[in-house]
Amino acid sequence: MHNNLELTEPLPEKVSPFWGRPFKVINGDKFKSALLGKITDPHITGLIKRSPIGSIDVFTDNTDLLEDPAFRPILQRFFE
Repeated sequence: MHNNLELTEPLPEKVSPFWGRPFKVINGDKFKSALLGKITDPHITGLIKRSPIGSIDVFTDNTDLLEDPAFRPILQRFFE
């Protein structure tokens, strides 16, 4: 699918083992890097200079933290 969209140069579509575990993955980091390399808008490039942290669900599954509005100002700092 990625290669068909032609957003970046074609990337290998081969799967490989995930750190010796019995799972096959596409090593999505190469897709992320290729896509980030195509971004030229200066308003966006400033955001991607640091390591993207993803959504809040990536670094917590704490229901209180996700649902309590009191935490929102604190959590917003992660994304600034």
